[in-house]
Amino acid sequence: MKHTFMITLSILMFAAAGCTTNKHFYTADGQCITCWNNPLTGEPLNHSGTAEKKKTVSQTKGVTDQTKESSQHSRRTPKEGYQVEFSVPVNVNLAFVRLKKEFNYYTEQEIRSEYGSQSMANAKIQTFSYAYDAVPSTYYHMRSYRKHDGYLMTIDSMITLQNSQESLITVTYWPRDFSLDPVEVGKSLKQRIHKALKI
Repeated sequence: MKHTFMITLSILMFAAAGCTTNKHFYTADGQCITCWNNPLTGEPLNHSGTAEKKKTVSQTKGVTDQTKESSQHSRRTPKEGYQVEFSVPVNVNLAFVRLKKEFNYYTEQEIRSEYGSQSMANAKIQTFSYAYDAVPSTYYHMRSYRKHDGYLMTIDSMITLQNSQESLITVTYWPRDFSLDPVEVGKSLKQRIHKALKI
């Protein structure tokens, strides 16, 4: 019962993130997963209904044709996340160990140990590109700015218990290079994770 409550709470907090930050999360095929509508009227509650729709790949390529300063600013502050989600036949704790190693994710204690300085560690922990939260044997949430297929991007991994031998993997990613096809990035991230999990 407690585990079910924690999983439900985690999912609700993740979904609410789009509401509180005005940065919505999208699946690779463009479905907004944090946009909420009034169930009775169908009117948008936490989005405008039109202005926040996912940019198509051709639209994002057009952004790179703008001034260099504008493009560099957009790359520093990503506004759209893309997502892939899939189940794996791997225990949640083993999946955590292998994905942590694959993406070189750090816990808060590891950040503090590496940076030494309290103020530098706090600054790192408070950036968008870092997250770490866990309830062992139930779920693990890790985020970091990492290289994938030669491109730097923020990669967020959520590993959630489904049963003793299965886990749900949810990967949200923010490519900095707008020329990348987010669907292809999602496919290659999934392949990388399968390889890391030895499945």
